[in-house]
Amino acid sequence: MADGSLLMLIVLFWDPPSSLNPLGHTMLAILVFAMTIWVSGAVGFAESSFYVIAVMGLLVAFTPDPANIHTLLGSRQGLVMALPGFDSDAWLQVTTAFIIASAVKITGLGDRLGLWLISVSGSGPRQMLAGVLLMCYVMELFIPSPTGVAVLMVALLQRVMAICCVDRGSGLAKGMMLMVAYGTAVASVGVLTSSAPAIQTAGLIFETTGRDITWLP
Repeated sequence: MADGSLLMLIVLFWDPPSSLNPLGHTMLAILVFAMTIWVSGAVGFAESSFYVIAVMGLLVAFTPDPANIHTLLGSRQGLVMALPGFDSDAWLQVTTAFIIASAVKITGLGDRLGLWLISVSGSGPRQMLAGVLLMCYVMELFIPSPTGVAVLMVALLQRVMAICCVDRGSGLAKGMMLMVAYGTAVASVGVLTSSAPAIQTAGLIFETTGRDITWLP
């Protein structure tokens, strides 16, 4: 935190070029502060968001208005710039998705659903691979994180391999692991709720263009 604050002050007291307005100068200092605490790991990512919001609201409040350098932007404008994403539905969708993901993990629903789907798909190599691919798509509907789905699927497939007596060094085992990588990657693009950035991007597109990104075209 001390390093980030020091670098931020250095940027604030640095004499910027004439092409950079006061607001841009302030935002550059905030960016340096945020990057420093993120890279250094001084605080967790969740806690760092509160520091960035507080610093942005404070510094922007005392920044001269680019349209009239004799007046300050004020705390109202600072908070408007620091909290733009909370006036959309994207953050609510992301929060709800993570709550559902936690419920799926705690209740063991993901394991049960995965074992059931793979058992229904069949015990043949092709059927098992198809079942793994389909399971990746299904899990992406509930867990907004391709990495989280991959971790869950790997743990699930280890139990499936043990039950079906599949050698972990065999081609089938390798194919199942590769299918997890392919399935989570493809599903993260094709499923709207597969990741938090996808939900947030859809919200930003709606705010900017007025076009609603839905599941169906």
